Amino acid sequence: MDTKSKTLFTLLLILIIVSIGLTYYRSFILKDFEIIKTEEGTTSNVIPSETALPSNQ
Repeated sequence: MDTKSKTLFTLLLILIIVSIGLTYYRSFILKDFEIIKTEEGTTSNVIPSETALPSNQ
């Protein structure tokens, strides 16, 4: 592979990683989502933490 191809693939890989990171940041960090466990022991849908059910501790 020549230098231009390596540069192109490196740039595309960096853009993909940044895109995934930004999507995660906007979805989970800014909106403060969390995954909670239901009584059946399975995980429920992702819900905002303000409406999260209190944990049984």
